[in-house]
Amino acid sequence: GDRDAVRKRHEDQGIPYYEIFLDVPVEELKKRDPKGQYARVESGELKHFTCIDDPYEEPLDPEITLKTHELTIDESADQLFRMLERDGILDGAPKLT
Repeated sequence: GDRDAVRKRHEDQGIPYYEIFLDVPVEELKKRDPKGQYARVESGELKHFTCIDDPYEEPLDPEITLKTHELTIDESADQLFRMLERDGILDGAPKLT
């Protein structure tokens, strides 16, 4: 699919590619919904909404999975930045403390 095409394009150009999966239950997404999109879906006003009436395909092999309903924002960011730092993506950037 689209993800594979993007990954291949990056690989062909020698550019690192990181697929990041935010693994969050739909019920948690509904709680966090600042725009009221899920309420609009449930009322029938909004159609073709991912994870509700449109399918969502979880990544098969993401470089990192963050369960943001179990982690704080700082913990999620820390996991991501540490992976990027470990892989040399942040070379030259200020070090995390």
